[in-house]
Amino acid sequence: MESEDDKPEVSAKPPELVFHYTTPGGLIGILGADGIQLWASHIRFMNDNEEFNYAVRYLSASIYDDLDNEMKPERQRRHLADGHKWLESDAVENVQVYACCFCPDGDLLSQWRGYGVNNGYSLGFSGDALRQQAMEYGDDLFFRVEYGHEDGAELLDAIKDAIAYDTGMPRWGLAFIKHPGFREEQEWRWVRDLENESEEGRERNVDQLPNYRTGNLGVIPYLIFTIQKEALRKVIVGPGQHSKVRAEGVRRLLASHGYGSAVVESSRIPLRL
Repeated sequence: MESEDDKPEVSAKPPELVFHYTTPGGLIGILGADGIQLWASHIRFMNDNEEFNYAVRYLSASIYDDLDNEMKPERQRRHLADGHKWLESDAVENVQVYACCFCPDGDLLSQWRGYGVNNGYSLGFSGDALRQQAMEYGDDLFFRVEYGHEDGAELLDAIKDAIAYDTGMPRWGLAFIKHPGFREEQEWRWVRDLENESEEGRERNVDQLPNYRTGNLGVIPYLIFTIQKEALRKVIVGPGQHSKVRAEGVRRLLASHGYGSAVVESSRIPLRL
């Protein structure tokens, strides 16, 4: 298990708002009367066909290149060999990493098409509030995704160093590197690795067994991240017909559940659904 010092420096300040796109049913499930419940899906069940595997492939190749590097101490090379063996094994398929995804743009056409179909919504949360909440959970991380192995080189090197110095396999780091084809999303993620939690994290998340829901990939495991109502700052009603009526429905839901400070707006994209 890695220590706090082995985690990457979270240098990038979160955007003022980050948005989570969802369906009407998702919105009702998220904005409960007792607080906000975000669903963090298992990393293997995301929309990216190469999710996690993309980063694993480049990390494995980078480690392989160092296995015969005589400039590295023998002990480090042994640790790297063990890490490479794990990356090339079936154990990679069994990771317990979960992520909840956000976009800094709350009115993005590709996001409406991909996630906000059937008259969807985007929920705008305070980036600082989400980061603070993730930190309070103990071992969770909230920061931006890197796209492509070149942009993600610094993070890949940090993971490789953690392996070389035998401070653990920071699997969560692999969840923050995606295929460059998804760059438009400029995604931020809240990530939890159930297998790499500290004792404090396990105590906080003692009841965190996966739940299951249906989706495009069939049965999808997910965790529930609970946050305070004050983190919600805005709801954008997605493109489509009857936007005024849909906005009114959201305002009524927010008022009845105690989210009075959140602003409701309609998408400015003239997309016909």
